[in-house]
Amino acid sequence: MNDLLKITLLGLFFGTFGTTLGGIIGIKFKNPSNKFLSFILSLASGLMTAIVSFDLIPEALKIAPILNTILGVILGIICMIICNIIVDKKFNNSHQFLNSKVNNKQELLRTGIITSIGLAIHNFPEGLAIGSGFGASLTLGYSLAIAICIHDIPEGISMAVPMKNGGMKAGKVLFYVILSGVTTGIGAFIGKIIGGISQDIIALCLTFAAGAMLYIVSGELIPESNKLYNGKISTLRKHNWIYIRFISSKYINKKSKLNLEKNKEIRYNISIKRKQKEAEAMQNEKETTKKIMFICTGNTCRSVMAEGLFKKMLKDKQRTNIEVYSSGLHASTGEYTTDEAVKVMQEEYEVNILQHQSINVKNSNIKNMDLILCATHAQLTTLEYMYPDLDHKIFTIKEYAYGPEIKDKDIKDPWGYPVSVYRDCAKEIYAALNQIINKI
Repeated sequence: MNDLLKITLLGLFFGTFGTTLGGIIGIKFKNPSNKFLSFILSLASGLMTAIVSFDLIPEALKIAPILNTILGVILGIICMIICNIIVDKKFNNSHQFLNSKVNNKQELLRTGIITSIGLAIHNFPEGLAIGSGFGASLTLGYSLAIAICIHDIPEGISMAVPMKNGGMKAGKVLFYVILSGVTTGIGAFIGKIIGGISQDIIALCLTFAAGAMLYIVSGELIPESNKLYNGKISTLRKHNWIYIRFISSKYINKKSKLNLEKNKEIRYNISIKRKQKEAEAMQNEKETTKKIMFICTGNTCRSVMAEGLFKKMLKDKQRTNIEVYSSGLHASTGEYTTDEAVKVMQEEYEVNILQHQSINVKNSNIKNMDLILCATHAQLTTLEYMYPDLDHKIFTIKEYAYGPEIKDKDIKDPWGYPVSVYRDCAKEIYAALNQIINKI
């Protein structure tokens, strides 16, 4: 199944599950207590605050400068403010029914329908957050999805209660509740596509999600929670979930990091030893052909430059037993290499990549490769998820060149930047390939 389709379906599932669960509660219990609603809102606000503080912002700062991070947060807040203004003006403030004592069935029915429309608009940026979260890592994607799912429960209740009390049949109520969550799946679809363009776009999407969630927590969840049940327990629940999330994320991240580094070091050593044994065994025999693939995002700059440079190095050393390929995780088949990459390769290294056309990794012969080298660690993680049987062959270019202990494992994407950035990128790739060619 296509990775984009998986993330869209996950966004659709988590977006509709929370509202559906809330809808069932609203249908069955009709008037859930304020204390219960306050608990749900506090739970969601605690989880969201923890995710913003310990996942979204730190993850974005790893791959983008602080100014980009601040810009993304501001954009996220502005987007949610605009959404709320639209809902308030057009749909008469969808949350007022919680304290309303309207007896007229038609008014209740109208309130419920208006609420569902307003929340459908409101759910779209939440879907963007889920899509961009999965673009960064599976852990972050699932964390966001679960937090938003919990946050959607009272929204489902807010739709179901007035529609049910307004005389609508339970099945129809549930249909409208589920329909309002579909926009989350649409948002996840768009968020994944946008996030696949480059690391900078992923960072912008993550911080956009952080800003949107900060606004939801401070502008909606906490005030509404305190309005419904202004007790100490409600506040304690919210803060306890922040602390629980912090402790668990620190523990999980520490364990994951240790295991990841340990596994990568073991795999690296195994790979090197295996290749040394192969070299010794074939010393007096004809060497077999090895296949190497370089991978980046769109297969229009980094991986193409790496492929062209490595082919030239092999030719200069008269190495004819290695075949070199390249592809992109999110490439559109048939696109030409960027003008800046062509210019740098031709002028600096006398390598012609003008005729190269991009290919998506899913349409490539990646399963036949002996070695797969990615531009970034995020791409490595995605490939390991897509092709678990090939995980022992997958490394970042810099990791394979300099060893697993290297701190900066990424070659940053020059796409959209001037020629000088492409020139620096090419130098970084060239230096790494000089190390790699002596290990193969």
